[in-house]
Amino acid sequence: MAVPITVGAAFFLSKGFPVRASSQIAFATFTIDVVFSSSGEPFATETYQIEATDWYRAQRDALERSVSSPYDNARIPDLTREAVAR
Repeated sequence: MAVPITVGAAFFLSKGFPVRASSQIAFATFTIDVVFSSSGEPFATETYQIEATDWYRAQRDALERSVSSPYDNARIPDLTREAVAR
C-alpha cells in the first residue's frame, strides 16, 4: 500500500529548486468614487485608485478604505456611503 507524501514549497526552495505559482491572477487599476451622504443628500466624494481583480472587489475595497475618511463621522446624521466605479 502506497502512502502519499505531501511536500510543501519550502522543501523545494531549501533544495534550490525553483518554485513557480501554477496560476496567475490579473489585477487592474480601478477608479472608485465613494459618495458620502447625510439623510440622502450627498455632501462629499472621495476618489480611490484600487488594484483589484474585478470591479466588485474594487468597490468593496474602496468602501473599506473610506472608513478612515474624515467624512465618515458618527456625528453626521443618517450617514451612508456609496461606491461608484468610473
